[in-house]
Amino acid sequence: MAAGPGLRINSYSFGVTTPLAGGRFSLGWNMADPRSLPESITGPNAQTKSQHVYSVGYQYDLSKRTMAFSYTHRTRPT
Repeated sequence: MAAGPGLRINSYSFGVTTPLAGGRFSLGWNMADPRSLPESITGPNAQTKSQHVYSVGYQYDLSKRTMAFSYTHRTRPT
């Protein structure tokens, strides 16, 4: 998908990973903050909102080349 002229979105991301029970536990946060969205994308009366994504995950090495993992995400507009 190509971005239109005048499209500006600031994105931020933060994450941490720590060893837990023989695997790795991860927490993450991402935010997309629209600064300038052209009317051709949003429509004439649209309001732009920031979007936050929270993530939790766990990874476990089964062998040298095989890993099991599970992640979940929750998205919340503000």
